[in-house]
Amino acid sequence: MATKRIIFYSHDTFGLGHIRRTQKLANEIAGPDKSILIICASPKASSYSSAPGIEYLNLPGFTKQVTGQYVPRSLNMPIDGFVNLRSSLILSAARAFQPDVFIIDK
Repeated sequence: MATKRIIFYSHDTFGLGHIRRTQKLANEIAGPDKSILIICASPKASSYSSAPGIEYLNLPGFTKQVTGQYVPRSLNMPIDGFVNLRSSLILSAARAFQPDVFIIDK
């Protein structure tokens, strides 16, 4: 049986709720016939234990200012360029990994 490739994408960089839910789902479906890539922007995501066959791609993250505006967490660059950078990284990963399934967590 061919290995199934699955990408999970969790965009939220605030708190751990979204990424923990994504990790729980990935751990539940992981197995010897699965290769799972979790794309997120949580610097702590890969510090939690994961089943064999799960890897992480950590994107540069956003932070929310008191005004409610989102800006790059660490990189000093315009927001449009930052969004393009993240989009390019996600697209590149998807093209290289060629997933059978791509699951996005709002």
